[in-house]
Amino acid sequence: MSVIAFCLLTYAPDEPAGIERSVAALMEGCRQLGHRPLVLTATIPGHPAKSPDIIPLRSLVLPRPIMGKHIREALDHPAPVVTELHRILREREVEVVCWIDALWGLGYLGAAPDDIRSVLMVHKIRKDDLFEDAIAAADLVCPISDYLLREATAAGLDTRTWRLIPNALLSP
Repeated sequence: MSVIAFCLLTYAPDEPAGIERSVAALMEGCRQLGHRPLVLTATIPGHPAKSPDIIPLRSLVLPRPIMGKHIREALDHPAPVVTELHRILREREVEVVCWIDALWGLGYLGAAPDDIRSVLMVHKIRKDDLFEDAIAAADLVCPISDYLLREATAAGLDTRTWRLIPNALLSP
């Protein structure tokens, strides 16, 4: 059994957005395979975690609704968030951390300790430094569809080592 952490700042199990639902499905699949999944997410005032597997980051408090600019503003000085991520990953004995996005999943921070595998999930191809930093920091890059893999290749990214992991569905 492995402990796998998924980082998505907007995560809530009942969130209607597609990326949150795909993470919930990935977590369920991990459980069925005997792994222990966790989610690292932002602290959102008035929205407490509803499960011990959901770990709000105390160093990152965001308003609701969360906008990209809120994340960037809150991470002007990311050292406290990186320190907290390291502590949680160590305390929970995480073996693999999956950054669900370059920004919304903190992939660009490169915040995994050296001995913990780091995976960047790609839900869209971005054309900015955050995306490039997230790719460089990850041990493995996993687009969620053949389309995204082709789009990344067409954009000139070196995708030879990328591994496709399609979005999961909460159904048998």
